[in-house]
Amino acid sequence: MTNQRTGLILPRSYGLRLAMPQSMPDVFISPASYILGQIMLETPGEIRNRVRDWADRYGKNYEESLDALVDGVLKREETKNILNFSRKTESRQVHELTLQNMRHYGGNFTGEVKSKGREGYYSFSLPEPHQRRDCNISYPGARVGNDDNLWNEGKGKNMSVIGVHLAIPEIALAMDYETRMSQRANMTGLAPKDRKMSFVPNLPFTFNKFKSPGQMSENELVQYRLVTDLFMDYYTNGISQYDLSIVALKNPIFSEELKKAIFHPKDRARFKVLRQREEEKKKEDLSTAEARHYASVVKLLDGIKTYFEKEWDYVPSGYMREFPDSDWETVARRFEPKGEGPVYSVSVVGKVPVLVRRYLDHRTDKWVDSSDNRFHPLKRLRGKYNSIDDVTRRDSVTEVVLPDKPLKKAGIYIPQNLQEIYDSLR
Repeated sequence: MTNQRTGLILPRSYGLRLAMPQSMPDVFISPASYILGQIMLETPGEIRNRVRDWADRYGKNYEESLDALVDGVLKREETKNILNFSRKTESRQVHELTLQNMRHYGGNFTGEVKSKGREGYYSFSLPEPHQRRDCNISYPGARVGNDDNLWNEGKGKNMSVIGVHLAIPEIALAMDYETRMSQRANMTGLAPKDRKMSFVPNLPFTFNKFKSPGQMSENELVQYRLVTDLFMDYYTNGISQYDLSIVALKNPIFSEELKKAIFHPKDRARFKVLRQREEEKKKEDLSTAEARHYASVVKLLDGIKTYFEKEWDYVPSGYMREFPDSDWETVARRFEPKGEGPVYSVSVVGKVPVLVRRYLDHRTDKWVDSSDNRFHPLKRLRGKYNSIDDVTRRDSVTEVVLPDKPLKKAGIYIPQNLQEIYDSLR
């Protein structure tokens, strides 16, 4: 049994890639990790209070809502760890701790973090940042004993992906610095002298708080309820972490340090899609024409990549949301020039690969929302229009371009079945 690639990229996560000095890996952060990390650090009573507030706001029965949450957690995680384990407090010292055995030695914070699934505890390492950086967020080179480790986007630098189990110790360290609680009462169990470092990283988002709702400001309460809504949606409706982060990032949850990186002239924080894999279909389930079509799309996508790299000296720069928040939204491959010039994305739209060319301008005032759902991409072929680049959140003069003519001029073969589609679109 063999599979046929289709050319469509399946997303794993959505967030921001933070550029670091050359000697450090970059860092990828997503709201989903910090939202679920927040819940992992909350006590069972605090989580029940969230469910009660959620049920009151939406006119639901509290007990039924709690049962639905428990059922959703068990279905997704096969364990209730996220509901039962929590941070260390003055009264909770030993049993069912999310974090344990934290140490700071030789420039590394190490310890163990409870899996939200069935895997027990994972060992983790957060290397202390020793250099000044334009974006003082998170721990470059952070590692944990699961799949959330160092990733690479094409030929770019390695980056540390901060998943749920790395967000947890990061949140705990930040809270211990902020609250200055005693070693007995704090989250990490580290004494103040053992938490010292040259540059204390900031948290990227503003919703990581450990207060009762009655002590919150109006803005904090709004963010508290946003986290609750997304947490409930994740477990009771089964939305993905990818979609959870998309919704979260449409809200004003950005810390001042993260906004500074987004607005940096060199775009130190860029919105990115972390890919999962390329879609595949079983060949036995495809007709001969379908299999031929998908094979042609994959071949042409490879030709486009060769064209950008060899003919124009462009570099692949990961993946992005193209035509975001529309019925035809897709995950696109992005190519950028080594010097000046437009940026390009490559999407599969209407069964064929198309290019989107962007001439980037200034950061838009409406940078939180990059929605582009005005009309179908293939109806944009005959003119330029203004849009917001999802990666940099800059205004851009944008064109949707068919790739067949320039590729043919460069000697790249266009499969006949795709050429017929391109000719009909013209």
